Amino acid sequence: MLRGKLNALRGLIRDKEASALILTNPRNMGYLLGYEDGILAYLDDSTVKVVVPLLDYVRAMELIGGDAEVLAYSGYKLPVEGNFIFGSDELTRLVSSWVRQGSGVVIDDPNNQLVGKVLNAANAKPINASGDIQGIRSVKLPEELELIKGAIDITLKVLDELYGMRLVGIRERDVAAYIYQGLIRHGGDELAFNPIVGSGPNGAKPHHTHSDRIIGEGETVVIDIGARYRLYCADVTRTLTTGGIEGKLKDAYEAVVEASRSAIRAIKPGVKASDVDAEARRVINEYGFSWGFIHSLGHGVGVEVHEKPLLGPGSSDVLRAGNVVTIEPGIYIKGVGGIRVENMVLVTEGGAEVLTRDKYAYV
Repeated sequence: MLRGKLNALRGLIRDKEASALILTNPRNMGYLLGYEDGILAYLDDSTVKVVVPLLDYVRAMELIGGDAEVLAYSGYKLPVEGNFIFGSDELTRLVSSWVRQGSGVVIDDPNNQLVGKVLNAANAKPINASGDIQGIRSVKLPEELELIKGAIDITLKVLDELYGMRLVGIRERDVAAYIYQGLIRHGGDELAFNPIVGSGPNGAKPHHTHSDRIIGEGETVVIDIGARYRLYCADVTRTLTTGGIEGKLKDAYEAVVEASRSAIRAIKPGVKASDVDAEARRVINEYGFSWGFIHSLGHGVGVEVHEKPLLGPGSSDVLRAGNVVTIEPGIYIKGVGGIRVENMVLVTEGGAEVLTRDKYAYV
């Protein structure tokens, strides 16, 4: 997996007519190395080096292995044996010695003070390419897809357990606690985000988390959860019902399901992300709920739970084979409840592959 990522990033260095690349964004370092807690990662046409905190040196070595030269840093001198870097001045001198004097260097954070000092010391020109790196990350390698599928598998296992539970009489907070425990128990390293358990009127708040509200009969429960597995994220929403729903809520559920299916059918390489959003919006408008769909249709998922491409009305992104995106139309009725169904979809050469199939995916 590292080879493909190195090729892409070294291609970026060449495209920018630079001599090297310095990463300080944790997610970008995680993307490249499978380790995101470093101080910086340095890449040129022949070497990969990463500076990590001394206290995390052993773990970093285990995670990175032989894929890069790992150097340990402490902000102050310690009585330890080994070839370690002590103090910011020594770190600046060392990293600047790697940089070709007077050259351009690709960076991912123009506000990073350490990188600024390094480039000044080397009389080098910063070339901010954070957007380009996000674009590279948006197209997943096969090995990345396997890790995403691992995160999805963990997430769907927890959802399947929830499908078999009687939720009436339980606090949203207690369901959220079960989700936390379940995502870790089934193999997640952490949660991709704070889980949402929105019952009844709380479901009409798209970014509600959870509360002491007790789930009642005959209402919807919006559950939005995702595991993070070996740095890669899942993001899945299901809307459960506690008994029959009628009226606007029932119509809204039908609209969301149809909008999701129609949007997924519209996905293929070369399609504007905004056009996929527009297709979902068209269906919801036909049901008379244009006022209730108050967010974008979806987003990319990878080492971050929200990344490129953005599927929304104002997006300039174009779908590419290898993108993994969410399709999550929703309708929110204030004081009553919400409906959202979110699936993760792989953009393939021939169209779309739904990665999050289960009985409540409705695809």
